[in-house]
Amino acid sequence: MGDNGVCVVAPGRKVWCSAANGLLAGINGDTQLLRGGAQTCRVASDGQISCWRANEVPTRIALSERALDVAIGQDFLCALFESGSVRCWGEDRQRQLGGSGQLPPSQPVALPGPAKAVIAGSEFACAVLTDGRVVCWGSNDTGVVNPAETCSFPCARPPSVVQGTGRVTQAVAGGGFVCVLADDGAVRCWGLTPSLTTSGYGVTDRDVATPVSGLGTTTKLGTGDGYACALGVDRRIRCWGQGAGTGAAQFSSCASGAIARCDFDVSTPVAGVADAVDLTTSDRAATTCVLSADGVVRCFGRPQDSGASATVCPWDSLGSRPDCDLDISTPVAGVTGLVP
Repeated sequence: MGDNGVCVVAPGRKVWCSAANGLLAGINGDTQLLRGGAQTCRVASDGQISCWRANEVPTRIALSERALDVAIGQDFLCALFESGSVRCWGEDRQRQLGGSGQLPPSQPVALPGPAKAVIAGSEFACAVLTDGRVVCWGSNDTGVVNPAETCSFPCARPPSVVQGTGRVTQAVAGGGFVCVLADDGAVRCWGLTPSLTTSGYGVTDRDVATPVSGLGTTTKLGTGDGYACALGVDRRIRCWGQGAGTGAAQFSSCASGAIARCDFDVSTPVAGVADAVDLTTSDRAATTCVLSADGVVRCFGRPQDSGASATVCPWDSLGSRPDCDLDISTPVAGVTGLVP
């Protein structure tokens, strides 16, 4: 989800991030850490937001209200506050700040009710309302804001309730798509969604009402670089779309040479994790880490994507700077949990 790659909790509640290859100064495992585009933001325990880019000192955003959540898109960010309001800052070329395109930054987004979560893609954002509805705004080039509308670039739209989602408990965003988890355990995706059985993104999917097949009841979602993953009630991880290698033989379509890419099949659980209780993903670094019930963390993907050869290697310790496709069978030493 950004320049810091995927982040985990090291001993002493310190936060270690793969792409940063080290502990983040002044950040602990009790802090909400969000990564997106080229920047990272944290929501501190006092509800204040600080953001930074690689090798920069964190900059605190002046807020008059306590923040609960933050979402980062391409050159913009949105924050959810205790009142249930959402405000956005940054680039507004696709009305991703939620206004008319002429409002000053940080004005509340016009929502039809209080929000409980906020997410962001490349040039759009969405809020999950307390009643379970999903409202999206910004670029509709891939049909995220209004799946019923077909329009050509540029296609900026104001906040709109997405129909057919069910009562949503969690929402996640990829660059040009959204996936939601409903209270019945069903997962629905729309926009330029990952294919269920082949590499990369499929066609623009505007059928919001049809759940993703092959998942079963799901408890948590994550999105990566061209793929999505779901944690099921059976404590197995299932992914679909195109992801970096796991070192597992089941992904026989992994390419040799260049960067290994695997065609995740949603019907086949990821091998090597049979008792998962949590997962976290990094869209920019194409990395997924999974926490098992025994407290062990295993990761797959590539924390540092340099274009080197597709060697499979273990990420067996913090600071090992892996530039290869991680072998999920090797636990990450010195890790006590995942950063939300």
